[in-house]
Amino acid sequence: MNDINLNNNKTISKDSFLSQSDLQKSKLNNNFNNSDYNNCCDAISTILNYFGYNCENIPSMKKTPYRVMEYLRETISNENQSLKSLLSGKKIPADRYDGLVCVDNIFFYSLCEHHLTPMNGYATIIYKPNEFIVGIGSICDLVCNAAKKLQIQEKMTQQIADIIDEELKPEGLVVLLEAQQHCIIGSGPKQNNSIMRTIIRRGSLEKESLNYLFPLRKI
Repeated sequence: MNDINLNNNKTISKDSFLSQSDLQKSKLNNNFNNSDYNNCCDAISTILNYFGYNCENIPSMKKTPYRVMEYLRETISNENQSLKSLLSGKKIPADRYDGLVCVDNIFFYSLCEHHLTPMNGYATIIYKPNEFIVGIGSICDLVCNAAKKLQIQEKMTQQIADIIDEELKPEGLVVLLEAQQHCIIGSGPKQNNSIMRTIIRRGSLEKESLNYLFPLRKI
């Protein structure tokens, strides 16, 4: 069994660092088959120690480096995933449907690549089908997986729009993201109630009135 070195010239075994359930989860995720994972835990411990928090000496923080790594693994580990695969092969004939499709209130959570602070909010996807539609679960998966990496909201909006455009080739498309940016909530201007909106419109919906597309929103 490998040990974890927590930057204070002492090593503690994984058994003392993690509970049995944590160990089992880590084995399932192959986390501790890679020494890089342990090095990352060391680095997190070093950062906390710089600010006066010694993880080994504070009982409630003994597993904090591991928890941080698991949090990051869960929130930003999709950098190399192909988002196109979430829609490709899942297209359904539109059967001459000539209205709009709107999927609203899709919750997403991500970390800003500038400050590593959270950004969370809701996405709205509106499209006018051409030949194909796709299940609403696939649209939700696309948004959530686009968020599961270090992001900035503008880039994330662009990525979602590009993939829907490429895979479904809709007549018209609108992608709206509304999110709180915690980099300006916890630091800097302290704007607790600010909402950032990013909108991309294409095709037949490019010049459509926003009041028509979002009648209940103040956009």
